[in-house]
Amino acid sequence: MIVVPKTQVLSSSTFTAPPIEDPNITLPELYDFNYEHSPNHPLFVYNDGGVNHTITWGTAVRAVHRASYIVDSIVADTRSSGRPIVAILATNTITFFAVLIGIMRAGCTVFTISPRNGPQAVAHLLEKTNTTHLFVSGEPAIQALSAASLDLLSNAPKAHPLPLYENLYPVNEAEGVWKPFPKQKYELDATALIIHSSGSTSFPKPIYRTHRGIGELTRIPWYGGVDSCGLVFGCHAVPLFHGMGILQVNIIASTGMILGVFKPSRPATVPTPENTLEGAVATNSDVICCAPTFLESWSRVPESVEKLKRFHGIMYGGGPLNKDVGDALAAKGVSIINAYSCTECGQMSQWIPAAQRGLDWEYFQFASHVEPVLKPYPDGTVEVIVKTHEALVPMTINAEVDGVPAYATSDLLIQHPTMPHLFKIYGRVDDQIMLSTGEKTNPGPLETILCQDPKVQAAVIFGRGQPFNGVVVAPKPEFVFDPSNEELLEQFRADIWPTVERMNSFAPTHSRIFKEMVLVESPSKPFMYTAKSTVRRALVISDYDTEIKDLYENVSVGNAQLPDEWTADNVYEFIAGITTRVMNKPLEETDDFFQYGCDSLQATWIQNAIRGAITKTLGVEVAGRIPANLLYQYPSIVSLSAFIWIIMNSADAPAANDRANRAAQMLSTLNRFNGQFPAREANLVEPSLPGQVVMLVGSTGGFGSGILYHLISSPHVSRVYALNRKAPNGDNLRERQEKSLDWDEARCLQSDKVVLLEADMSVAGFGVDPAVYQEMHSTVTHIILNAWRVDFNAVLSSFEANIRMVRNSVDFALSSKLTTIPRVLYISSVAVFNRPKGRGIFAEIPYLDPDAPVGTGYGEAKWIGEQILAAAAEQAGLRPVVVRLGQIVGNRDGYWNEREWFPLIVKSATVTGCIPNVPGTISWIPSFDAAKALTEFLDTDRYFLHLAHPKPITWSYVAEQIAQAVNATLVSYPQWLESLEKDLKDPSLTETEHLKRNPALKILKFYENIDLDEDREPLGIVRLGTTEAANVSPSLAALPALGPDHVQGWLNAWKRSGFIGA
Repeated sequence: MIVVPKTQVLSSSTFTAPPIEDPNITLPELYDFNYEHSPNHPLFVYNDGGVNHTITWGTAVRAVHRASYIVDSIVADTRSSGRPIVAILATNTITFFAVLIGIMRAGCTVFTISPRNGPQAVAHLLEKTNTTHLFVSGEPAIQALSAASLDLLSNAPKAHPLPLYENLYPVNEAEGVWKPFPKQKYELDATALIIHSSGSTSFPKPIYRTHRGIGELTRIPWYGGVDSCGLVFGCHAVPLFHGMGILQVNIIASTGMILGVFKPSRPATVPTPENTLEGAVATNSDVICCAPTFLESWSRVPESVEKLKRFHGIMYGGGPLNKDVGDALAAKGVSIINAYSCTECGQMSQWIPAAQRGLDWEYFQFASHVEPVLKPYPDGTVEVIVKTHEALVPMTINAEVDGVPAYATSDLLIQHPTMPHLFKIYGRVDDQIMLSTGEKTNPGPLETILCQDPKVQAAVIFGRGQPFNGVVVAPKPEFVFDPSNEELLEQFRADIWPTVERMNSFAPTHSRIFKEMVLVESPSKPFMYTAKSTVRRALVISDYDTEIKDLYENVSVGNAQLPDEWTADNVYEFIAGITTRVMNKPLEETDDFFQYGCDSLQATWIQNAIRGAITKTLGVEVAGRIPANLLYQYPSIVSLSAFIWIIMNSADAPAANDRANRAAQMLSTLNRFNGQFPAREANLVEPSLPGQVVMLVGSTGGFGSGILYHLISSPHVSRVYALNRKAPNGDNLRERQEKSLDWDEARCLQSDKVVLLEADMSVAGFGVDPAVYQEMHSTVTHIILNAWRVDFNAVLSSFEANIRMVRNSVDFALSSKLTTIPRVLYISSVAVFNRPKGRGIFAEIPYLDPDAPVGTGYGEAKWIGEQILAAAAEQAGLRPVVVRLGQIVGNRDGYWNEREWFPLIVKSATVTGCIPNVPGTISWIPSFDAAKALTEFLDTDRYFLHLAHPKPITWSYVAEQIAQAVNATLVSYPQWLESLEKDLKDPSLTETEHLKRNPALKILKFYENIDLDEDREPLGIVRLGTTEAANVSPSLAALPALGPDHVQGWLNAWKRSGFIGA
C-alpha cells in the first residue's frame, strides 16, 4: 500500500474517498468505484442561459461506458494485432472527457492530440505512435486538419466522427438503454495514455504514461493543499488535450472536485478572457485555471479584478505572468497560484495552497511527493532534477542521482531570499521560450533553419512573456546594411521570407513568426559569439531589448497600403486583406474566424495590425477605443469592419457591448441582407398538387415535431417537405425525427405526405438535390421557418447563417413558379422585446426600434429577420406572417425542462417549504397546443401574430397548486428570497450539498435581480397581446386556461424523472 496523507474528502455526504492508496487500482476502476459509491456527487457544472446544470458521477460514468461500447465496435478489427491506440482530435470538454476515459475503459491506449499542431506534426505523431484509430470533432478547422494530416500518411489510421454529446448523455436518461461495459483486466505497466510535448524542439514528441503512472496523478492533491472535495475548479480555458486538462481528469476521480466548464455545444465554445470569467462566476467556481494571458487581460478591466478577488485562487501555468500585472493584482487582493508542472512528472508544486502567497505570488512550494535535487548554476539559479521513488516515477528518465534514476527537467529556478522552501521559475536550461499564452517555443531548431538562408549568418528568436515570437537576424558580412533604412529593411525581409515560411511550416502554430516581427542586426550593435562561434543568446536579447520592446509596442500593418481617408468600403477591404494575409486563406465575409482555424496568435496579430493602422492614420485616442477582446466580439470580416468603421467615427468611443453600437451592428447587418429582392417569373403556373404544400424548416425539436405532427394530420395539407440540418455525426434523419416523435410512436411518419430532407438553408439551393429543389420550387405554397440556433450567449454575428436562411427563403418564395407567392411563416421571439420603450400589453404590430432587442444576439437576429420579411412584403409583394413566440411549457406528456427557472422554484419548495406568491398573470402555453395554433396561421393575411396563451391566469393560481402538492406555504417574494439565503447559510451542509439539494440557489443572483415590473409577467417576459392570433386560430381561441391537469402533468413528469419526490 502507498502511504498517502489524509488531506482530501474530509467531510462529504455525497462523495466517498476511493482507495487510492491501493497501488494496483487503475483510473477506469476508480471511475467505476465512484459510480457505485458516489453516483449523485457532481462531476461537471456548466451554465446555460443563467441556469447552472450539473452532470453527476452516475451520469458521467454511464457516458464513459457508452463511449467504451462505441470504441470497442470500431477497434474490433485491430485488437488481434495488439492493443489499439485511439487518438482524439477535438476540443469539447464534456464529450472529450467521456471519450477519453471510454477509450481507456475499453482496454485501449488513448492519445490526446492538440489541434493547435499543423498537419505535418499531427501526421508525425500518428505515425510515430502507430495510432490505429482517430476520433475527430466536427469543427471545420479540425476536420480540415485531420484530412490534411491523414493525406500525408501512406498507412493512415481510420478516422471516425467524435461521438455526439447527446448520444453519450441522453436527455431522458431513465428512458435510455444502458448497460455496463464488461470489466477489463488492466496491466499496470501497459501504456494507458499518450500525450505529446509542445513540439518546439522538432516535431512534437509522444510521451507515454502507464496505468501505474496515471495512478500517481490521482494522488497529487493528497500531498498538501486544501480539501478539494466539493470545490468547483473553473476549467473553462483548460483543454483536455493539455497536460493540465489531463491532470484534472485524474484529480476529480480521487478528490470529488467539480469541474466548471462551458455548456456542451457544436462548435465547441472558444475560450476568451471574457467568457471564461463569466463562466467561472456563473458556475460559482472556487478556483480558476488559465493561461497568463487571461490574467493580463482581466487586469485591465476594474470590474474583472473585483470579480477575481472573490475566488480562492487563480491558478496559472505553462508560461510566465508579467510581473507588473501579477504584482498589481496581488496588491488588490487577488490570490494568484503559480502551478509548477511538467508533462513528464505532473504538477510538482503544492496543490491549491491553503494560504495565499500575496506579493510572493511568483513563488511555489514543492509538494511532499516530489524529491527534487537542485543542481546549482553560477548565476544563482538551480536546475530541477526529480528523483524516482514510490510516489513519483517520471515518465522520462534522462539522468541519475546517487544511483537513483531521475529526470532532469531543464527548468531553472530561483530560491526565495528569506523563505528557502519557496522557489520561482527563471527559465530553461535549453533556452525554451515560454510565451504568455502558455505555449512554449524552443528556438534552436527554428534558428538552424533560418541560418540555412544564403543571406543569414545567425538568428536569435525572442518572445518570453509575450503573446508571439520575433527574431533578430544577423546578415552575412556581404549583406550587412543599416536597418534604420526602412526600404532596405523591407527588401531584406522579402529576400529571406521564403526561408522564414519554410521554418514556419516546420514550427508549431504558436511558434510561427510574422514578417513584421523580423529585426535585423545593426552594424553598431553586432552579435556576440562564444569561442565555439555560437551566438550568445542572452546577451543579444539584452542588447536589443529596446528594439524588441518597440517592436511589440508598435507592431502594425507591415506592407499594407493605408488610405489617405477611411471610408466604409476601404475599411472593409483593409480588414478582409489583413485577415486573409494572417490566416493565409480567403474567407467569406460572414465566416466565423475561429471556426475556420484562427488561433490566439493570429487573433492577436490581426488586432495589433488594426490598432497599428488606426494609430498611424487617426491617432492613439481613436485606437484606444478598440476593446481587448476585439476579434472574439466581432468574429467575422463583416462584423469586424462594421465595428471598426463605427469607432473611427464615434467621438464617444463606445464599448464593445454599448447599446448604440450593438444597434448599429444590427442595422449594418440588416442592410447587407435587405433589398434587391428577385422579380417574379414571367411564366407562372397553377399548383399541381391540391391543398397546401408546406416546406417546414426545423422539425426535429420539441416544438418543430409538434408542428410536423399537426401538418401531417391536417386534411388541408397534401405534402410536407421537412428540412433539417445534417447531423454532424451522420445520424440518419429519419431516426432523429422518429425520436422526436416518440410520444406518438412516430406513427405520423408512416404517412406518404412527408418528405424528410437534409438541407443547409444558408446556401443557394439549400444543399439538396437540384431536382428536388426544382420540385419544391414548383409546388410549395407555404414556408415555416422554425429552425434557429438557440444560444443566448452568442453575439449577433454567430447568427449570420440563420439570417441568411431567412433571406434565402424569401428569395425562394419570390422566385416561385406558382401564380401565388408562397406564404412565409417566420417564428420570431418575445426576445425582440428585450428592452422595449413601450409599456403595457404589446400589440401584434411591427416594431422598428433597433434598440428594443439589444442584449442578446439571439433577439437581435430575430428582429433582423422580422425586418427582412417586412421589407420584402413592402417592396416585392411577399406574404409573410411573423409569429412571436412566448413562454412554452411542457411537452405532450407534461415534461417541463427541469433546468428552467420555474421548475427550480418548485424544487426549492421541497427544501425551504415555501413558494413565492407574486401578483400578476402568466400566459404560458403548452408546446403541443402552440404547434397546433401555428398550423392554423398558414392562410392568414395578418403580418404579425403573437403565440401565447389568450387566457392568462394568475401566478397565484399555479403557485397554490404547487404549494399544496409539495406541502409548502405561499410567502411574499422578498420572504422567499430570504428563505433561499437562509438555506444557503445552513452550516450543516457544504455549499455543493446545498446546490444539489436546492438547485435554485445556483441562480440566486438571477432571482435577486428580477424587477417585479407590473408591465411584465411575474418573473418573466413582456405581456404579449394575442387578439389577432385568437381571431385567426380557432384552437387557440378555444384553448382552455392552464388548470390543475396541466400543473399535475408537470408534477407527475418531475416525479417520474426523480426531480422531486413522489
